[in-house]
Amino acid sequence: LYGELVPLEMFNYTNVKLGCIMRKSFDEVMFTGVTGHVVFNNGQRPDDLFFLRQYRQLYEGHVERKIVADIYHNGNNSTFVYRQGESEYTFWGDGVPYDGFVMKTIHPNNLCLQVIYYIMATFGLIFAGVCLVFNIVFRERKVVKLTSPNLNYLIIVG
Repeated sequence: LYGELVPLEMFNYTNVKLGCIMRKSFDEVMFTGVTGHVVFNNGQRPDDLFFLRQYRQLYEGHVERKIVADIYHNGNNSTFVYRQGESEYTFWGDGVPYDGFVMKTIHPNNLCLQVIYYIMATFGLIFAGVCLVFNIVFRERKVVKLTSPNLNYLIIVG
């Protein structure tokens, strides 16, 4: 290889020796970036890198989505690598994790409140029926004619 080992400030793209050293040092780089886990293979970032995420319950009601492993796919071979601090035991825990959404049960209203709602609704229907009968029976009176009986019928039926 031609070229000299020079400081990075003096780097140019014609220095092949320094370029090979940098490409080789890329293979040692491994960190978690904005787009996920960053690794390099032969100086290039692999295109077929998948992350295995798992939902974990931190404490009552709070769930975290965490990357627990990386899957590298190169041609016909795939490699499964646990992240640091993860293993078969932390991944599975006491068994296969629940696959789905956390469901919350909506508790029905108190029986006393339901009875009050039904009684008020019944009184409302009875009152609407009385108003409808009143409008029909007294539709010829001046007071009912001034209140627009057709609109009253529409409101009462609604």
